[in-house]
Amino acid sequence: MRMTLGTRPVLCSIFLIFFCSQLVQVAAAVPPMIKTEWGQSAPYNRQTPLLSGERTYPGCTTLALAQILNYYRYRDRGFNSVSYWLDNENLDPRYLELDLTQTVFPWNHMPDHLRGATQDEIDAVSTFIFQVGVALNVQFDLGTGSPATGKQLENAVRYAFGYNNKGRRQMYVALRATADGYKLYSDEEWRAMVIDELDQGRPVLHMARNQNGEGHAFVIDGYDDSGQVHVNWGWAGHANGYYDLFHLQPEGSESVWNREAMIYVGLEPEDGFAAAMAGDTPDGDWIETSHAATVQAGEWRHFGPFDVGEGTFDVRMQGTGDADLHLRSEAAPTETEYDCRPYLEGSDEQCSLEGPGRIFVAVNGYADRSVVDLIVRYPRPTPAPGGDGPDPQPTIEGVDLILRDAALAFDEAVADTQVPVSVEVFNAGNLSAGPTRLKYYFSTDAVWDSGDTYRNYDAVSALAGSAGSEESANVRIPVGTEPGSWYIVLVADANGDLAETDESNNWVALPIRVR
Repeated sequence: MRMTLGTRPVLCSIFLIFFCSQLVQVAAAVPPMIKTEWGQSAPYNRQTPLLSGERTYPGCTTLALAQILNYYRYRDRGFNSVSYWLDNENLDPRYLELDLTQTVFPWNHMPDHLRGATQDEIDAVSTFIFQVGVALNVQFDLGTGSPATGKQLENAVRYAFGYNNKGRRQMYVALRATADGYKLYSDEEWRAMVIDELDQGRPVLHMARNQNGEGHAFVIDGYDDSGQVHVNWGWAGHANGYYDLFHLQPEGSESVWNREAMIYVGLEPEDGFAAAMAGDTPDGDWIETSHAATVQAGEWRHFGPFDVGEGTFDVRMQGTGDADLHLRSEAAPTETEYDCRPYLEGSDEQCSLEGPGRIFVAVNGYADRSVVDLIVRYPRPTPAPGGDGPDPQPTIEGVDLILRDAALAFDEAVADTQVPVSVEVFNAGNLSAGPTRLKYYFSTDAVWDSGDTYRNYDAVSALAGSAGSEESANVRIPVGTEPGSWYIVLVADANGDLAETDESNNWVALPIRVR
């Protein structure tokens, strides 16, 4: 959006993606959670690359995420190294490299704003904002801002800052309506989802376009007893205040930020972390997550891995049809390799393993359209000596790509329309995996074979051991598809570029009904 920040207009662009959630009970009010009033212009951009002698802007997504990260102050350092080239040859520097594992975030030296701040405080805040931008792999710029995609956002949150809240895809992006106006949520459903996030103590990172198609990212961090939501626009405090959720027009601006609205659901460091900050979690030593899946006969769905402390890791599965629960320590389960498998008729099963360690969960379908719900409960891992969490190194020898948290934005469509699909490609091995192709197919059944119709692909970058990449694409239902039950099949390393430890767990089939 074009807004005057200091003496320079800033225009922020974003790429929007999708997802879904549930209805919730609305509370009376939640006061604003974000106290910071950070911005993009000087002195907040003091560490960004130069363009023609001027400091570039970190971007609205960078600002929104930085303020949320500062709100949680989860850990004092990151989890990986980041390096990339900037597209603009005139930027100085053009090559950015940052080792977040050796970078300490000085939370206590980051004030809520930089008006009258000391040099140390300015350096702390501006450096952190720059680091968040680098973690997002943004292309720093001037008048057009520095855009970041939803995929970049998810990857940075999970892998750069260690927000490992992966159960039931608890961190995901939810899109209210597609670009062509297809409404995925009613007003009541959308409001309920936003209010539930706030009731759970989680600030909501919100992205949207205005009536001119320009994009902006900002934070919704509270609501009042009249139902208006509190917005932090990321403009150094300018226009922060209460607004109608369905008419987000900043004070003094003609822009209304509601087109293709998207929110980041479940954005917190760990399951229950936000509630614990508010004192709402009595048992902070245990983590409980829930997961849901629909599996076809012969199909595998993978969950985790889960980093488990001393104690019992317990999974209870209930559902319809016939599905088989598998648990395995330190590696993804297979048909022949597992540590717990009840092997009962139906989909009601329970499995337990003892920690500490890393535990993988999988469900194998024995009957088509078996619908299962899993409740996973386990002790929180003990931080490693001198660190803030468990040793992240995997123990599977070699390279092993698996697909996790695959989902469709909606489960019904008509022929010749596009269905947004999202998935995490995860390397469960201890060796790095080179670049691969993730391909999307349209199929008559839940088995990947040569008869499936190719529809799209994602280029997946190289993955270190125990690292993943959030991928998303649109899959168009073929013209002339007859109404009925079909499948969208996702295949990792579809070209067979890698030699993997297990070649059988690279694909997943998602059911979709064509009307």
